[in-house]
Amino acid sequence: MRVKLSGFAFGETLIALMIVSIAGLLVVQSSGTNAVVRTKSVSRAAAARLATELSEWARRRGLQWLDLPAGDLLAAIETPAYACHDGDCNSVQGARHYLYQWRARLLRAIPGVRAEVCIDYPPGRATVGWACVPEGRARVLKMGWPPYPGVIDFLPTLMLQLEPVD
Repeated sequence: MRVKLSGFAFGETLIALMIVSIAGLLVVQSSGTNAVVRTKSVSRAAAARLATELSEWARRRGLQWLDLPAGDLLAAIETPAYACHDGDCNSVQGARHYLYQWRARLLRAIPGVRAEVCIDYPPGRATVGWACVPEGRARVLKMGWPPYPGVIDFLPTLMLQLEPVD
């Protein structure tokens, strides 16, 4: 008497395992891509929010109180010059304090960010890259961050006119 065994052949099992493995790899790859896209969109949203905030502050004449040269204002605000929490600051001290706090929030929100405020042409006519044109007609915020960790050379992602130069 012969017993008939039923089941899958070795080849069928290998093909099924290969299909399941490919599907698993695609799921892992798409979740990694989603994480990168999410990180980039969070960085863009934070940059837009903080740039708009700085622009509004500048339009309320916040920059006019600074006693800094026309070059990169954010590089000059490396340390908190004044603690203005109790309201005993003059307008220059208050402007320096605001810019220091703004820069600190920017660095927390977007790791590796580079932000410069300089004289250039308005965005649309501004120079591509970080270089600025001193004979330009606007004070411009240029902000950028590396697209991937370890990238050193990157272009500005966001350019925003803060105020016209008188």
